Amino acid sequence: MMRGLWGWFQYHLKSKNESQYLLSSMAQNHISESDSATFIRESIAIAGHFSNHTLIEEQNGLVIAITGNPYWEDKRLQKNELNILVNDFKHYGINALSKLKGSFVLAIFNNLKKEAFLAIDRYGTYSLCYTTINGSLIFGPTPAEIAIHPIVNPEVENQSLYNYLYFNMIPSPATVYRGIYRLPLGQVLHFYQGKAEVQPYWYYQFKENEKLPSQDDLGKSLQKILKKAVARSVRDEDKHSVGAFLSGGTDSSTVVGFLGEVTGQPARTYSIGFDAHGYDETSYAQITARHFKADHHEYYVTAQDIVTIIPKIAHIYGQPFGNSSVVPTYFCAQLAKEDGVNCLLGGDGGDELFGGNSRYAKQWLFSLYGKIPEILKKTTIEPIIEASFLEKMPGITKLQSYINQAKISMPDRLESYNLLHRVGVESIFSKDFLNSIDQQFPLQHLRSLYNEVDAKQLTNRMLGLDLRITIADNDLPKVIGMCNAANIDVGFPMLDEELGDFAACLPAHLKVKRTHLRYFYKEALRGFLPDEVIAKKKHGFGLPFGIWLKDYQPLQSLVSASLANLRDQKIIQPSLIDDLIGTRLNDHAAYYGNLIWILVVFEQWMQYEIEIKNKRAQIKTQLMLLSKESKS
Repeated sequence: MMRGLWGWFQYHLKSKNESQYLLSSMAQNHISESDSATFIRESIAIAGHFSNHTLIEEQNGLVIAITGNPYWEDKRLQKNELNILVNDFKHYGINALSKLKGSFVLAIFNNLKKEAFLAIDRYGTYSLCYTTINGSLIFGPTPAEIAIHPIVNPEVENQSLYNYLYFNMIPSPATVYRGIYRLPLGQVLHFYQGKAEVQPYWYYQFKENEKLPSQDDLGKSLQKILKKAVARSVRDEDKHSVGAFLSGGTDSSTVVGFLGEVTGQPARTYSIGFDAHGYDETSYAQITARHFKADHHEYYVTAQDIVTIIPKIAHIYGQPFGNSSVVPTYFCAQLAKEDGVNCLLGGDGGDELFGGNSRYAKQWLFSLYGKIPEILKKTTIEPIIEASFLEKMPGITKLQSYINQAKISMPDRLESYNLLHRVGVESIFSKDFLNSIDQQFPLQHLRSLYNEVDAKQLTNRMLGLDLRITIADNDLPKVIGMCNAANIDVGFPMLDEELGDFAACLPAHLKVKRTHLRYFYKEALRGFLPDEVIAKKKHGFGLPFGIWLKDYQPLQSLVSASLANLRDQKIIQPSLIDDLIGTRLNDHAAYYGNLIWILVVFEQWMQYEIEIKNKRAQIKTQLMLLSKESKS
């Protein structure tokens, strides 16, 4: 399950026992009256995952609940300060949320006016899904937890299934169910008299024309802000039980270094390794651990670990989620939990604030072609490059590929190597399924998000897009979901608001200087981080799924059974399933292994969907029994 808030508004049950049972069922029995914060009154029910992380207050006809690690005007929000938030909300509406920072999900209910507000933090570190039906508002962290509610009987949305295979996840605001939505980062839902409207209360604003001090002074400021960001991510109660993911990359190494300074003791660090060529980077993690004298721990993921975790993925996310690095993330979190850690800090977000993804440099190279006068390209360069007599000239194929890609407009060019485009949608999906969806939607969605970014410079526009599609829709759910599965909390210092505001003021050329990624950041941290980490190329928690699939029989059996079941759904072409297990996997294990992974996770979710339907029927039956008991 994902942590957050569960509940409903303007939905009536006859007894508190019924409400308590339904709340617990929605939260997959992970809440209890003793260990969770709950509020049940008339047509309102709400529960948070841990009582010490959730604040619930009723005052002046309003009910307010907030969970996470929220800050109010730079101080951690306390229960006795909720009245200030409520009063500001009365006077300023959603503009009051400008003072609320940190990671959180917020709910405010006014039963008299039949009005409610739901909001999540600026970077979307907490997930909140919702639906409105028959004048009621139902909400929870995942769509599956809403789907089991007795008045919700959702249909699977084919467009979302297509989007899942395109992006390896389902971008918000959609979910796998028609009529159930996920709130995007920095947005608030206003529910009034049975109707819901969503609007942003915050945008990430790039300030591309700011007058800035010298680069040296900026570097000193960055280090101070980084240390404060790490400090804000550590709750007082977690100071002696906090640790950090350590991949050996720039961001995780930064967090580890400042975590040691903040706590005054060696940081407890956790890394994942693979016994597969090209996937293991524990050597870099060890360099950082030695540099900062960390208390370092490692775990090597095996093929059997994949067999163990795959069936759990659908239960955790409540919809298909195909990021394969969930596997190392889970076992890293589990390692920390077994070591007595209650909260892990991750470095997610740094690349998207300071320009660390390789695609930023690649797109800068493509942008150079756009600076050549059109008449020169049309009359000279392109006719020469396309001339048949040059076909066998060394390098001409690469040059032709460069020009063809450079001619594609942004952000479409980012998806040039998308698996669906490379394999062909007709080769993947059945004809009937394709007739039920809009193949252009994924690119239209990307264009919409890209055009919403308030920036002119190419790098910043890509960063703004990635904060939504890569961070909020992919990386954060990956880490949070797996940490929740391991029963451990997680924080993201690199997504601290002050740090984000600092990054927004940096010129794009200091983030990505030609093809040098994170140019300013690395220069500012030179001397603090190990030189090897500064020079290291980005890697991350990859997974040798396709490679292990070729050799490990239990994994082959699980995959074969999953793909056999997928045949019966009449969504995927049977010929593709046969081809994947055969020649394609043998020829390109890593490339096609990713497609097999996505399909296996998809089929596992289809099996889970059957459980959801059965669970909803059980809940209806049990509620009827509880209702009869309350009458007797």
